[in-house]
Amino acid sequence: MNKLALIILMLVLACTGTAMAQGFTIANDVLGAHNVNGRGCIACHAPHSGAQGNGGSDASTGQVILWGRDFINQTYTTEAGNTFTTPANSAGFTNRTGATALTDKLYRTAVCLSCHDGAVTVQGMTGHTVETLDGVNTAPTWLNQGFSLTNSHPVDIPYLPDSTTIGGTTIASHWPGTVTNGRITWDTTNALANNFNNVYGHPASLVAATDGQPYIECTTCHDHHSMSVARVRIPSTSTTRRLVRTRFFVKGWYDSLNPASNSATQFCRSCHADKSNEAYGVNSVTF
Repeated sequence: MNKLALIILMLVLACTGTAMAQGFTIANDVLGAHNVNGRGCIACHAPHSGAQGNGGSDASTGQVILWGRDFINQTYTTEAGNTFTTPANSAGFTNRTGATALTDKLYRTAVCLSCHDGAVTVQGMTGHTVETLDGVNTAPTWLNQGFSLTNSHPVDIPYLPDSTTIGGTTIASHWPGTVTNGRITWDTTNALANNFNNVYGHPASLVAATDGQPYIECTTCHDHHSMSVARVRIPSTSTTRRLVRTRFFVKGWYDSLNPASNSATQFCRSCHADKSNEAYGVNSVTF
């Protein structure tokens, strides 16, 4: 075997070893359905003039993350029965809270609803995903609920580390932590939480609000830039992240097509601690 062939073989083996270590391969662009028939980034971001650059009317959207869609001025009813109203333009966020659009926690939901509430026809969105990914090409893209989110997972609600009692043991139904300036520092000294942290981490990221509370918004659970791969900090105290398999833009390890994986359930439990294995003293279930 000549030297060049040996080098090529070593590279192939190195790449194969990396893929095996990660446990999955990527066959599609990680943007997934957000490629939007090949438009990619510019389907949501317009590098010139924001929404106005994409044929909309509000040039101010381009001043914040180059957002390329007009905002929809609508009032939504949440699962909890509360309501919130998305401003008609970027300036409306400043008027609503005294903050900028970028620091307003509702912005992380409003940008998603500007496409996904079904009120506006968006090129490339037909109500279902346009690409076939993970063997699925019928996942819904619109909420189609008449501006009601009452049968959707809650958004724009505060996340509070509270506690409950199961079998005489007090645990955090929302994992224990300390809120400082709208952010949670997870309590890794809690015995029930520590095992979960070490195996799964806390992939969900809460949004800090001007009222000092962390809030759940769309981007708490979803990474709109990656449909198939997530970066997870395991354990949650780690300074590095590992790549894991995911689906539907879920931020955590969400390999729901793998019958041997417990990831789909455990991702939800990263908020719903009282439903976790660890809360019942079962620490042996892993991915």
